[in-house]
Amino acid sequence: MLKGVGKIVWVKGKRSYYIHVPEEVALDSAFPFRRGEKVLIEIDLKNRSLIISHWRGE
Repeated sequence: MLKGVGKIVWVKGKRSYYIHVPEEVALDSAFPFRRGEKVLIEIDLKNRSLIISHWRGE
């Protein structure tokens, strides 16, 4: 299943937000990321969207 409801989580003292991806989405064979993989996060202001893609850097 490549659609589900996630959640934005803030952990006090970590200075970071975390995006919770539901298990049924993350375990789908088409899910493009591996656990612990670095990702590039971009904000699309026009569409009010968050884009997460593979990090091609270091």
